[in-house]
Amino acid sequence: MSQLHCYVPDDVAKKLQAKAEQAHLPVSKYLALLIEEMLKINGQKTILNCLAVDRESP
Repeated sequence: MSQLHCYVPDDVAKKLQAKAEQAHLPVSKYLALLIEEMLKINGQKTILNCLAVDRESP
């Protein structure tokens, strides 16, 4: 499995950590599953397009 590195604001990291803990998963596994699911749901859209749409949502 490939490794990816990313930087997120501290508040986003805290939310991600909390969600991963609720799912009883390490953050890296939770994030990988989240990205995989976003790509499945959004088909041919790029991850940036997915995130842009999510940011516009209230």
